[in-house]
Amino acid sequence: MWCEEPNCQHPVHDIDKGVYEFKSPREWVEKVAPYANLIAGVLKTLTPITAPAANMFFGEDFMKVSNIQSQLEIMKELTNTILSDDKLLIDGTVGMRDGLLTQAERSGILALHSFLNEEDPHYQRLGLKRLPTYTGDYLWLCEKHYQNRQSKMPQF
Repeated sequence: MWCEEPNCQHPVHDIDKGVYEFKSPREWVEKVAPYANLIAGVLKTLTPITAPAANMFFGEDFMKVSNIQSQLEIMKELTNTILSDDKLLIDGTVGMRDGLLTQAERSGILALHSFLNEEDPHYQRLGLKRLPTYTGDYLWLCEKHYQNRQSKMPQF
């Protein structure tokens, strides 16, 4: 999980936050796998390009200490294993097509969204708080940055 405070993005490592342990049926994992595979592929491609900037911003050994590359390798390997099973083998159209997700990827993100809404409908276990912006978007902030952005009552 990452705090999205402008000019101060950082990972959030709160105890028991941002972790969802669950037992899921294979069908659910099969639905989520195409989307997870897409995300893992994009992140794996971008990580070597962005690693120097991340190291400069967060500290010289950030990429080594955070272990991001090995986590992406594991995620990609797991989703490829699931996707290579008989009925899940997808043809060469996997990935972006005219800027849109494939049907399998779209189903995956919807299944993930549905799971998170059922598991944590008020985002209490996420470790981040949602703050609306003036553009109608949301920022996901850690507790400290969220509190810093709250209006303070004037003291007279």
